[in-house]
Order: sequence, then structure tokens, then C-alpha cells
Amino acid sequence: MDVKSIYYIGFYNGEKSVKRKKYTSNLAGSMKMDFIIKSLKNIGYSVKVISITIPPKAGWYPEEKIKVDEKEKFYYLPVLNIKIFKRRLFPGKISVIFLFMWGLRNLKKEDTVIVYHALPLYPIISLLKKIIKFKLIIQVEEIYSLANNKKINVGKLKKEEKSISIADKYLFVNDILPDKYALGKPFAVSYGNYSIFDEKKNVPKNLKQIGVVYTGIINEERGAFKVISAMSLLPDNYSLHILGFGKESNIKKMHDLISNVNSTAGIEKVKFYGTKTGDEYTKFLKKFHIGISLMDNSNDISTSAFPSKILAYLGHSLFVVSSKNKCITESKVKDLLYFCNDDSGSIAKAILSIDITQPNYAAKRLRLLENNFQRDLERLILKEDILDNV
Repeated sequence: MDVKSIYYIGFYNGEKSVKRKKYTSNLAGSMKMDFIIKSLKNIGYSVKVISITIPPKAGWYPEEKIKVDEKEKFYYLPVLNIKIFKRRLFPGKISVIFLFMWGLRNLKKEDTVIVYHALPLYPIISLLKKIIKFKLIIQVEEIYSLANNKKINVGKLKKEEKSISIADKYLFVNDILPDKYALGKPFAVSYGNYSIFDEKKNVPKNLKQIGVVYTGIINEERGAFKVISAMSLLPDNYSLHILGFGKESNIKKMHDLISNVNSTAGIEKVKFYGTKTGDEYTKFLKKFHIGISLMDNSNDISTSAFPSKILAYLGHSLFVVSSKNKCITESKVKDLLYFCNDDSGSIAKAILSIDITQPNYAAKRLRLLENNFQRDLERLILKEDILDNV
């Protein structure tokens, strides 16, 4: 039987590359792409991933073709990265020109192309679609114009929404986005990577030390400082372990706050580890019991995204404390979560409410969500509409 191919275009990081291997930005996006790739392979498709990742160092990066297996191939398109006085000159614009040239050579009318939502790609993708008329699926993980606390730029938002509207079908990251952006077209939803990395089948008994973990950006909006402050309200058998990154000023503020909490407690209640990826990240999460995921509730990002870390925590069988964002409280994992308000006292109370000796059903739920998503993904590709979006 012939295996049909799907083209998948996005800013996949340099992990699979030889020339770009050290360039590992866009980790969350690449992890989500990995999940979509796995899902496509599971339902019988081969996947050709077209990456236009741009390495930070200046130079000429020729096209690379990487064969993962018979059903998964990566094509890193050429990059010309010019730097003058430490500034890069138009690397994104040059890269999309190579994307256009590649598309004209390789894409056909009968092809299905998935594009990871990225604003720089749309002029070229739109032009290629008009010329070739392939089926286009846009994967919307976030509405970027709604992603900060500043006043919304209405012009940029309308331009972004118009770009998204060129799709024939959609992959959305939450259950709210389709109401506004599906436009009556077929869609499927996946909150993130449903993969199970650690299924804890044995319930711990008489556990004396309880490990809490926070991963992600260190800034005011994502609540890292409130989580650290919450530790001063918890008994000494609770400890917080942080993986993250951020501006130098925020990292310094974090270290000062950690020192203050630890000094007041007289023990090391909070520890920062820098960043970890891949197997190191998995080994790290396996050690702990509770994961914290906080989002800013004050702007529209709370309805136009979904925190990937929630799925990462659940995939490592952690109990999860989460903020009360609409995209989360209306999700199919809401009953697995412990919700808190946007203050340290509420965070501490939510942590204390968790009985970590109870069974953890995260793995069972993720299997169900993955199976349902693969069913919907197959329908999405094969049919003009999805019969059931449950």
C-alpha cells in the first residue's frame, strides 16, 4: 500500500540537523511538532518536515536532508545569515525566499501541507497556495497579537486573523479558538504533547519530603516570583525546584527572592537549576510530585493559547496546580487540576490541598486524548468536515 505524505512547515529547531545542531531555540514549538509528527505516522502517513530555523551565527547554511526513518524526513532549507556590527540583516526574509523556491519545485495540487502558525510565513504560503492550490492546514498555537499586556494593536490583530483565514482546515490548541477562527471549516484540537514519559503506578505512602517544580519563563506575568513567595507559607517538608530562563534583571530578582526565602526558613526550600532539555528534562521532572503552571489572566492570551507545561507535567504523572484561565477551566483536563488565584496565599493553599498519596490518573487521560486526537486528525485530512469534535 502506498504511504501518503504530509508536508509540515515550521521553525523546527536544529536538533535533527548537523550544521544547526547547537541551535535549540523554539523548544516548546518543536516538542508540539514532534507530537503532531508522531500522530501523523501513527495514522499511516509519512511526514516531510520543512524547517526554516535560523541559526544565530553568521554564515551560509546549505540545505540539509535528514532521514529519521522510512516515515519521517527533515529538510532544513538553506539559510544565509549576514551579520554587520553584531546585527543580523534580514535572515527571515531571505529564508522565506528559499521556502518559496522550494515550494515551487516540490509542492503539487494534491498535496496536504500543515503550516505551524508564524506571521513571517504567510505572504509566501498564501502565494504558493494561489499558484499550486494544495490543501492547507494551519496549526494555531497562539494568537501573537494578543500575547502581551500592552494595548492590542487592532491593525496587527486583523492582519493576523486574515492570514489565518486562508487555511482550508485547522489544528487548534484549545477548545475556545475554533469558535472564532474555524470559520465553519474542519478542525481538530490538541492541547499539547500527550506523550507519557513517566507513569507512576505505585502510590507513595508516608512520604516525608514533597517536591514542587516550576518550569518556564522567569518574569512577573508568569508568576514565578509568586510561586517562590508561596514557599514561605508552606511547611518545611515542601521544597521548590525551578527550571527557567529570562532577562538578566528578572533572574537577579529571582535569586534575591530565593535567598530571602531560604534565609528566613533556615533551610534550602527553593533551588534554581537553569535550563534542561530532552532526557535531562524528563529525569528532572521524574523526581518531583507537584507541578505549577501560571498564566496571566489579565489579557486575551488566556483564551488564545494553552500552557504546554501542563501537558508536560501530566505526562510525567505530576499533580498540577494551575491558574484559572478560561482555556484551561474549559478543557478536558480540568478535573485533573488544582486551581488557584493569582496570589501566593492561594498558590500555597492549592499545593497543600493535594494528597500525593492518591492515585494519579494523568496517564490514563492522556492516552484517551491522544487516541481521540488521532481519530480527529485522520478525519481532518481525509474529509471536508469532522463529524464529532468531542
